Amino acid sequence: MLTVFKVGSPAPEQVFPPRLRGMSCAVMDQLSDDSGGYGIYITICLDRMTDKEEMSLRTEPIKTAYVADGPYFLALFNISGVGEFDATYDPCIRPPDDFAERLAAWQGQNLVTILGVDSSTGILCSIRAATMPKKFHAALMRTLIQPHGPSFSQEYDEWLEVQYRTPVKRLWETAEYAGRFGDPI
Repeated sequence: MLTVFKVGSPAPEQVFPPRLRGMSCAVMDQLSDDSGGYGIYITICLDRMTDKEEMSLRTEPIKTAYVADGPYFLALFNISGVGEFDATYDPCIRPPDDFAERLAAWQGQNLVTILGVDSSTGILCSIRAATMPKKFHAALMRTLIQPHGPSFSQEYDEWLEVQYRTPVKRLWETAEYAGRFGDPI
């Protein structure tokens, strides 16, 4: 089923699960569509989103960086007027039988839909489409094509625990800068 997004309406649960209510965070994932393909999206959740933050999500540059280690990847986003966020992507939380299709979607496109959700209300406040920076996309692909064993999710969580001991602002100092969403590819 094709997911339709409408600004001013409740955000669909696929992009704003109940566990994110009241949080300020970023989520990076894929949605399937009617054609059997997968669209890539990033949801930026802000508790009590202001009009200024909403406008910034629609118009301001979104800088990216990442921390990668073998098959592990932590995305970092800096949105002027909004703040800094991190987002993970665990390819093993989805059924393994569709991994090849999901990987092909990541490899075959670098277009991403960026959704801004007021996490206190669950209302979708902004939608923006942009291309991923080439360097960001390439680094993500390098981690996704690594073999993922049965204990990958647990090992990834342990790796993330180590990364999260460092505040996001400090992670930016050591992360690999990767460009801005929407830059020419």
